[in-house]
Amino acid sequence: MYLAMLVFVLAVLRLPYSWYVSFHNEHAFNLTHQSFISWLGDFVKDELVYAVELAVGWGVAFFAYLKFPRRWPLALWALMTPLIAFVIFVYPLIVDPLFNKYEPMPPSPLHTSIEKLAAESGIPNAPVFVVDKSRQTDKLNAEVTGLGSSARVVVWDTTLNKLPEDQVLAIIGHELGHYALGHVLIGFALSVVALLVGLMVLGLAFEPLVKRLPRRWGVQSPADLAVVPALMLLFSVLGFFGEPIDNGISRLIEHQADAFGLQITGNRAAMARTFVSLARENLSDPDPPAFIQFWFFSHPSLRERIDFALGITNK
Repeated sequence: MYLAMLVFVLAVLRLPYSWYVSFHNEHAFNLTHQSFISWLGDFVKDELVYAVELAVGWGVAFFAYLKFPRRWPLALWALMTPLIAFVIFVYPLIVDPLFNKYEPMPPSPLHTSIEKLAAESGIPNAPVFVVDKSRQTDKLNAEVTGLGSSARVVVWDTTLNKLPEDQVLAIIGHELGHYALGHVLIGFALSVVALLVGLMVLGLAFEPLVKRLPRRWGVQSPADLAVVPALMLLFSVLGFFGEPIDNGISRLIEHQADAFGLQITGNRAAMARTFVSLARENLSDPDPPAFIQFWFFSHPSLRERIDFALGITNK
């Protein structure tokens, strides 16, 4: 009941900001034509999914703390690791269809070319789906989800509608690079290690931290449910200051995927034109200030990616 009320309050507080960022601004810059009712439905579904995540995550956390009072950081790490694996490998296959419709791509020369690239990337006979992302956005993208026998290639319908085939293949090649180079597994391993380090530090600081919280916050003890919002605030702050590390690793991985995509497609001009199309259609800043890129960008700047695609070396 407490977590349900917490999710409701957070949803109410987030609604104006979410509306401004993901509805008003997207319409102001002609990046979507989604109706408000449709957007609100997605917002509610997203909050319901978040409620389930919150209930499971904090339920596991309190169980570990109460059941293993001396070694709860290790116990929580052991319990959370399979949950992280579920979120990374299975979650997209279960949750994404709640928001969009996935249909097999009809037979075509492009379909055949995508299957060929997938086979060269270690995913033979991978199914290729088209998702109706145009319901929410006019931006472009594609993705490879799942692992092993569940791996599949997903192309946004906006990408198919707006780009020529060689640019679609350039995007697919990049996404296949993440799979072929094991970036999903690397991300999982890094998440597990980061969780262990974070929980060991939290294990040392948790109880002293709770004692220092303002009395008006109403946290009576470390096992009090009222500690949840306080820890969520703490994690948000730490997450903000940890963004340069996460994004730095992400930019390296994205560059590796670009290199792989260029290797299997062998079309430098198409890849460069693809990045120009992304800048145009997604209204991405092709050359952001260095500090903004360092702190907030999960990908190399489009200028850097275009230079790489064309083989230009900046000294």
